[in-house]
Amino acid sequence: VEFIGKHAFKWLGRLDAAINSGGVKVQPEQVEAETQQKMMEWGHTWKLAVVGVPDPRLGQKVVLAAEEEFSTQEQEQLKNHWKDVLPAYHAPKLLLKIAPFPLLPNGKIDRLTLIKLIQEKQKRS
Repeated sequence: VEFIGKHAFKWLGRLDAAINSGGVKVQPEQVEAETQQKMMEWGHTWKLAVVGVPDPRLGQKVVLAAEEEFSTQEQEQLKNHWKDVLPAYHAPKLLLKIAPFPLLPNGKIDRLTLIKLIQEKQKRS
């Protein structure tokens, strides 16, 4: 929650989804929304998710997983976009293609399984 005034606030995201990266609380929903906005400009409708994966230095590293690969140019544009619209340290440190996304029975992304897939992919590279 971010307080906007004496009687107003802005909902940033769920506490249980928060990523603690280097002592900074990152709301994945905020990063996802800004990324999806840029992707819509490019005509991309891929699924994406922002998750925190264990990191020895940061505690958790912010990772963006997408069902398709971003081009080098798109990656650079995203990095510049994030600098303009996100607080410091909220930008993903890693962009990975994970396809297909693991889903729960209700159709939502299974974030715990996604984190495990990301960790496995990191070990292989």
